[in-house]
Amino acid sequence: MLGNYVDMVLDMIRCFHNLKPQNSLGRHKGREEPFKLNNGSSPLRLRNFNGLYRHTLSDAIFGLALNSQTETTIIPVHPLAKVRILITRTRHQASDLATQLEALGATPILIPTIEIAPPQSCVALDAALANLESFDWLIFTSANAVEVFHQRMTSLEIQVGNRASDPLSSHPPQSPFPQIAAIGPATAKAVQGIGLTVDLIPPQFVAESLAEALIPQAPGKSFLLIRAAEARDILPAALTAAGAHLTIADAYRNQIPPDSIPALQQLFASPANYPHAITFTSASTARNLVALLEAANLTLPPNIALASIGPITSQTLRELGLIPTLEAHEPTIPALIQVISAHFSQAPSQ
Repeated sequence: MLGNYVDMVLDMIRCFHNLKPQNSLGRHKGREEPFKLNNGSSPLRLRNFNGLYRHTLSDAIFGLALNSQTETTIIPVHPLAKVRILITRTRHQASDLATQLEALGATPILIPTIEIAPPQSCVALDAALANLESFDWLIFTSANAVEVFHQRMTSLEIQVGNRASDPLSSHPPQSPFPQIAAIGPATAKAVQGIGLTVDLIPPQFVAESLAEALIPQAPGKSFLLIRAAEARDILPAALTAAGAHLTIADAYRNQIPPDSIPALQQLFASPANYPHAITFTSASTARNLVALLEAANLTLPPNIALASIGPITSQTLRELGLIPTLEAHEPTIPALIQVISAHFSQAPSQ
């Protein structure tokens, strides 16, 4: 609706000011396709943090300069220009966040406080996967769990495919596949990426909401929960109390990368190097950063914005004695980028 409203406003501007675009804002493909503007006198800024114009987040913010004498073009406005942001995600997950922040003008600093390691044993996971058809529900609480699930299914030569399978495939249909629950959109995307269908995503992307959504399905049903070894027990406790038969299989462990210690020492060696913000995308990233700082004999300098992806991570920060400056309105990467962008757009120039 907002996109249509903006297009309408631009049509009015074109009518009254003889605006001649090379393309339509609602169909903008990238910053290499400028608008041509013939007149006007003051800057007009259109902000989009939610993809309302069918852009990626890298095209989210533009400055529209109007000049009555000369033709000008759309000028990208970078709300995070000169903002240094420490990203604490795992190495293989950090690049997407870094790319989106960099597109908004930020300088990403990648120092992972967490890395993914295999579980102590895959016996329990492999046994569960070998009898996958015996479960009514398969639950994923992270994209990492989906990745390990796929790796182990491939290693065990178990065919992956359910209702999303190609109907024209020459392979015979597999045994009835469990219904699948994913904790949020990123996890659901990972599930879909391996050819499976997601049946349930909770309204809020946290374990409490997932438990509440699954409780009506729980009595007498069999659930397989694939998760990290160090995960919270909110979901298992709720399902078991509701009468579910629950099997938990550890897919991976979160551990602290030791090579991040010298990287942090270098980062905090001089105030000129300090980040303006630190992102926390899980409770583990918060706990591990504190542990790494202690191991490096460092304390977190004041006046650094601590950006939390959601309430669970924020609570962990508070328990560690750190007050989150920012919290995303929902626990997703786009929402985290949105709140960071809004904060520094309003803050004085760095």
